[in-house]
Amino acid sequence: MINLMSKKNSQTWIAASLAGLAIAGCGGRDPHFDILGKSQSLVSAPVNNKVDILWVIRNAGLMGPIQTNLANSINSFMSSFVTKGFDYQIAVLTTDTRAVDPVHPNDPNFSGQDSCIVGTPQIILPTTPNPVNALATNSNVGFLGSTNSHQLDVLSTALAAPRLTGCNNGFMRPGAYLAVIELSDTDDDTATLPAATAAFLDSVKPAQSNGNGAALAAYSVSAFVVENASDKAQCDAIGDATFHTHGISYSEIGTKLMSLASSTGGVVSNICAADFSAGLLSVATRILEQSTAVWLASVPNVSTIQVYENTGFIPQDAANGWTFDASKNSVIFHGNAIPASNTVITVNYTPTDIVR
Repeated sequence: MINLMSKKNSQTWIAASLAGLAIAGCGGRDPHFDILGKSQSLVSAPVNNKVDILWVIRNAGLMGPIQTNLANSINSFMSSFVTKGFDYQIAVLTTDTRAVDPVHPNDPNFSGQDSCIVGTPQIILPTTPNPVNALATNSNVGFLGSTNSHQLDVLSTALAAPRLTGCNNGFMRPGAYLAVIELSDTDDDTATLPAATAAFLDSVKPAQSNGNGAALAAYSVSAFVVENASDKAQCDAIGDATFHTHGISYSEIGTKLMSLASSTGGVVSNICAADFSAGLLSVATRILEQSTAVWLASVPNVSTIQVYENTGFIPQDAANGWTFDASKNSVIFHGNAIPASNTVITVNYTPTDIVR
């Protein structure tokens, strides 16, 4: 328990706590937590459950059978968001950034999409009838589009004016965690560098910072790509079976996309796996962990942290509990402890710099 030596010290601690909360509310996701010392009453609120998920899918090369594998496994991605009642928005882009063909405007096999969201409905919501089937259908973007792959710069075009307020209006919401998922059998072939894409995403989804060198990111990029030579051989075998050829190189290691995923805390998975279930579950879990993280306004004495879900105690456990991420100064939830929508999370802790 905290021993506050005087009324003056008590007032100083309360004022400092309120100041920290004011800072926490500036920019990024608002965690809605009033973090006080262990001996103080703690005001808590529902965990953040707003997630905007953007799939960027290449519509050329081997992507026909790969999109079929994705559709067959998509429930392993969607199930957690549905069962936990998350406030999600899900949309699909292709890597074909050419202008829309007036003759075939809605067919990504024959028309560019001009960095606009594709599919019907364009944005999948919790209220969308059968959202799993809707995402499976929207992700089938074909494989006869442009072979020029714009996996990176399509983001800076799609998530900025004029498209963000035009053809992509309503997708990116204030306060929502942004999860980008790239799927491509080749690497980005433009001059755009991963660092430039990360800098753009930083500008539209800035991290929260407490001024002590820790920051909680408001987005991540995951990538289903060709990771290595073994994956490439697996992808090229898909090409041989699909196009009845032999010995042709159809795929390319996704170096730039893996770099972006690594730098933003995303997941990298094999795009040519026969079953996407494990990779999709891993991506969904990472998004759930990062979007529900509780950012602390002060650096805690980790041994004093106590976490409660509604009135139930959550243990410190990397499998089905919480861990503390010092780099983000945040409590991260795992497994069964990932909170459902409208769950009230309470965090008690003693800051390392508290006045005693």
